[in-house]
Amino acid sequence: GGLEISAPFNFEHNYHVAVDPGSATGFRGLPPGWDELLKQAKITKEEAIENGDAIIDVLRFHTEAAGQPKLPSAVQASKEARMAVNFRQEDPQNSYNIGNKI
Repeated sequence: GGLEISAPFNFEHNYHVAVDPGSATGFRGLPPGWDELLKQAKITKEEAIENGDAIIDVLRFHTEAAGQPKLPSAVQASKEARMAVNFRQEDPQNSYNIGNKI
């Protein structure tokens, strides 16, 4: 068979969030939806600038805790298992020094 390339597995997009006094929220590089979380929590731009690192940690904790890791489908898991296992076709005596004991 030919080489088969699968879709990405356990892909993560890393965001680089930083305090930015020039932005509307007080942050730049927010992942999608975080600006809405800031509004829901009534966190002002001034609070974001003053306590940016702590707010980022809290948002990260809540969004990671809410999302469950996505498991591969049965077909994908089976395909990856077959790719991970390498069966040798040759006689094991050719690979190991197995002597006859009498």
